[in-house]
Amino acid sequence: MEDRKETAFSGPGEKDAEFEFTVSDKTGKARIEVRASGGGESARFTMEIEVRSPNPPETRSELRILNPGEKSEQAFIPFGIKGTSSATVEVSSMPSINLTEKLDWLIAYPHGCSEQITSALFPQLFISRLAPGNEELSAKSASNISIGINTLLGRQMNNGGIPLWPGAYQPDNWITSYVSHFILEAEKTGYSIPSSFRQRLLRYQKTTAQSWRHDINYPYTANDQAYRLFILALAGQPERGAMNRLRETTELPALARWLLAAAFAESGRPEAAEELVDLRSYDIEPEYYHYYYGSPLRDRTVILYTLAVLKKYEEALPLLKEICSEINRSDGWYSTQTIGWGLYAYMKFAGLSATGEKRIARIAMNFNGEKKEISAAPGMIGSENLRIRDDNNKLILENISSDPLYVTF
Repeated sequence: MEDRKETAFSGPGEKDAEFEFTVSDKTGKARIEVRASGGGESARFTMEIEVRSPNPPETRSELRILNPGEKSEQAFIPFGIKGTSSATVEVSSMPSINLTEKLDWLIAYPHGCSEQITSALFPQLFISRLAPGNEELSAKSASNISIGINTLLGRQMNNGGIPLWPGAYQPDNWITSYVSHFILEAEKTGYSIPSSFRQRLLRYQKTTAQSWRHDINYPYTANDQAYRLFILALAGQPERGAMNRLRETTELPALARWLLAAAFAESGRPEAAEELVDLRSYDIEPEYYHYYYGSPLRDRTVILYTLAVLKKYEEALPLLKEICSEINRSDGWYSTQTIGWGLYAYMKFAGLSATGEKRIARIAMNFNGEKKEISAAPGMIGSENLRIRDDNNKLILENISSDPLYVTF
């Protein structure tokens, strides 16, 4: 590596000199000092640059089901650049959705359209409730949410709608509903939402809902209208005339039926909601999968949420297990909308279904000789951040509960 160069000048001016540097094999800050001298003068300049990994973050995980009294032993060596690894254990009486990994993936996603921002923020609303005791994660999520709300606020257009990207000429209707959904849930969990932002969002939703008409050439737009009507019902401003008109529409897409059922349930009409859906089938028409950022999995998470709102917990449990199994596939890739809706629906189901005679989930952990108990109340996730070594680590987990538990590490 060359650390010295000479450059000749015939008069005042500027010239470039290039140097190549080799950084260390770990991330952090590198310090570079430049000295220049000539003509009896000298100067010195010091700068710091961030040394980052050229590779995206990588997460590995394993899911185990431990029966009462069953043990699991796992030995591992951290992978990746030294000093950058971390490990977490999660335990719950519900099927695992691998919360830590999926949430980290959403937060670290490198783009910043309104859909991706909202997908990352949505599940963070429920972190403190679903994983109580993790103060560091709760504080980080609270900061992310406050910053995200301000970002979305700055993107609101004059008519109240939200575009996919700043600078767009018109709002994206599905994204406007998605952002409205997040804002309403954020307000419920205690975040301060500027009243003008909320009012203009809902005014746009109401105006658009009233002017929408079914078009047989574009039947998929019924999904968009149903989501909009659900948002208005969630806000306590149900557009009942538009809801009834949509309910009477022939050949209504299945996703629209489930979203409209959620709207009726939120507006205090569960009987009308149950008339709209068939609890024996969770099928969605394949031809509508990819409209409005959808996918087969995203659409099933909408159904899961609606079942939770209708208090159909037993009917929803097989679907919950199916969704968790698919999200946890090692060879699967899903959009931010799918993961965002998936985590949101999972967390809402967990919160709404946490009733009855369910017992606390308890795991005895021995990590590198240090013993600790991890517990989780019904509908919650118990988590523990591990202080890992750079070399060999050994994790022993034992289910000391009376019920089977789902453990992710």
